[in-house]
Amino acid sequence: MSNVTKLPKGRLTIRRNGSLTGDHGPRSTAIRLWNFDAKPESTLAKLEAAYLAGLAAVDRVEERKKVTAASGKYTPAGVNDDVTRHVHHSRRGVERPGGAR
Repeated sequence: MSNVTKLPKGRLTIRRNGSLTGDHGPRSTAIRLWNFDAKPESTLAKLEAAYLAGLAAVDRVEERKKVTAASGKYTPAGVNDDVTRHVHHSRRGVERPGGAR
């Protein structure tokens, strides 16, 4: 038997470089790390996939917002509109983890 302890997955805030206070990055909501050991194909494994997919989606939105703002083509409101449109269009017909739609 192995004595290796698995590290929890995820991060402590919704945003990858987020800060609870806003002092060290954008203000971000606290979340818990994923510290469950899920067996393949179990409900817990599906929840883990959804948790990690949610964090990846937040990362994609943050990256899109950063790139759009850096282009200089949009006002702050235009950046938000572009990101919102991009999210809505990119989610059409995409199956979510766990089979939910």
